[in-house]
Amino acid sequence: MVAAMSGRQPPLPGAAVIVEASARSSETAMDELSELSAALDSYDAVVADGPAGRDLWAWRDRHTESIARVGIPAKCDVAVPLTQWAAFHDAIPAALAAVDPELYAVRFGHVADGNLHVNVLRHDGQAPSEDADAAIWALASSCGGTVSATIGPDWGYLPQS
Repeated sequence: MVAAMSGRQPPLPGAAVIVEASARSSETAMDELSELSAALDSYDAVVADGPAGRDLWAWRDRHTESIARVGIPAKCDVAVPLTQWAAFHDAIPAALAAVDPELYAVRFGHVADGNLHVNVLRHDGQAPSEDADAAIWALASSCGGTVSATIGPDWGYLPQS
């Protein structure tokens, strides 16, 4: 959608996970990001600082604008526990199809804190019914989540004190 709107190719092929880090030194940040990459068994990593980093963030930030150009979205921001994030994400198409086969979702968010921006659209560009919102919120709730970006202390995101 962003490519169609901007007429440009994406800075990276396929889906991407953007990790932003800060540390006392850039060397420490690089070491920590390398450890994260190894722990995730990632096969590809891009370090984008300066103009390349700004381009990657600009691409991500244009998602909302591109969504609005294809239709009237129902915007559902939810948060689910880390252990349920993938199941929730993967169940969205079926939950929407049960409401209206014309519905589809554009999903992006903040995996590290469980927050997912679910933008529900109709193929004809019209606004989805309120039942679409209700389906997303019910699905999030069934996964132990919330209808906001508030996370629980036992969800695996925050260090236990």
